[in-house]
Amino acid sequence: MKILKFSCVSGLNSGDDLISYVMERRFEKRHLICSLDILGQEFDLDKRLKSKATHRLPALSKPRNLLAAFIRWVAYKVLHRNRIKRSIKDNDFVIIGGGQIIDDFATGHMFYRIVDIVNICKKLNVPVSVCFVGVSELSPGNFRKLRNMATYLQEFSVRDSESLLKMERNSIQGNSINVIPDPVFTISDWIYLSNVRVEYVGINIMNLNRIMMIEDQDLRVCAKNLKVFSQHLGLKIRLILTSYGDDLDMARELKVQLQGIGVPVDTKLVTTAESVSEAYSGVEIMLSHRMHSSIIAMSFGIPCMIFNWHTKIKGLVQLVERESSLVSMHQDVNFDSETLLKESVLMIERKKQETIELTTIKAEVNNYFDILTNS
Repeated sequence: MKILKFSCVSGLNSGDDLISYVMERRFEKRHLICSLDILGQEFDLDKRLKSKATHRLPALSKPRNLLAAFIRWVAYKVLHRNRIKRSIKDNDFVIIGGGQIIDDFATGHMFYRIVDIVNICKKLNVPVSVCFVGVSELSPGNFRKLRNMATYLQEFSVRDSESLLKMERNSIQGNSINVIPDPVFTISDWIYLSNVRVEYVGINIMNLNRIMMIEDQDLRVCAKNLKVFSQHLGLKIRLILTSYGDDLDMARELKVQLQGIGVPVDTKLVTTAESVSEAYSGVEIMLSHRMHSSIIAMSFGIPCMIFNWHTKIKGLVQLVERESSLVSMHQDVNFDSETLLKESVLMIERKKQETIELTTIKAEVNNYFDILTNS
């Protein structure tokens, strides 16, 4: 069978790329699978890494957003739609997902593409499923579109209970709506960590001031707190990047701040599935902002403390806490050392006493792949 998958695979966010990696590995044993970036984009990662310029986003304003949305809509109709239609026609089955792609705020311009792709599949009589997605708050009009779309889907899975709750509140029903964990939980089935000395605290940081308007995020304060945190635990600091927009700028500046107070810093970039091993080998505990930087860690049994900046984080924590104590959610954007130290010591001790493998979560993911394959 020929499978066509639409998701975010431009290279900007390696968490989304790893979702695609796992899905392709699972399907390629029995089927032909091709992945297309749902926005038709290709991020030049090499150019971004070589550049010292900061990642600039246009200032938010209603007129600017409306104009940008119109331009994206025209670009989709003119440049992408016919190619997408031809691709769907040449395949037997279409999958849309995963990732946080059903969202008005950050990725709202994806939503009308998703609706249109499902409509094209319906007209061409090609079965389609939406899988492993996060659902944010949508406008009433978009929730109505999602409600109509769901009735045609062969499978519809969301990756956390918070997404399912939004669906239930808006009376969205379909043939099969389930909570299925993110596929990246199973990355350890394909990638293995090196047997090296455990000596790092992994740090993943986002620009939450820009994204979520959290004004008290201060990298100087972060650096001071992380110095205390790492020294108390007897660990070195490793910055782990999984996204290369604002995150790269934040990591560069945090590194400058840490080195300025005498703290050496190791930096690792997760750009491919293979680079996961180098980034996470030797990490004792993870302090994260990005969801997938946390999921990768937990897949390998590395305890993770994650900042609560989005409903998807709450959903992730609820999912993992059903099975283990690998994750803890905190409320301090600057990694306040007093807040995190006590809990981190307990998590590290539990890790030393028992091996935690998230067996149930991984089984749920793998069983769902079997369902998709059989369908």
